[in-house]
Amino acid sequence: MGGLSIEESINEQAQFADLNRDVTNSQEITKDVERGGLDANLRVDKRMLMEAGCVEIAEDVAKTDMLVDSVILV
Repeated sequence: MGGLSIEESINEQAQFADLNRDVTNSQEITKDVERGGLDANLRVDKRMLMEAGCVEIAEDVAKTDMLVDSVILV
């Protein structure tokens, strides 16, 4: 490593400046980062609540499948 010890080469790099090297405080939180969390949306098709609606959904799926097949053929 060109005459440098591992500790010296790490100390020279900015990304390791906040690294906790105190072995007595190894369980201490040195950096607390908040993340965006879970951002989720759910849509429920109300047609699923009735038998006639389920039939409509099945027809929609079949039509969509036929459209996909026709696009693939083109």
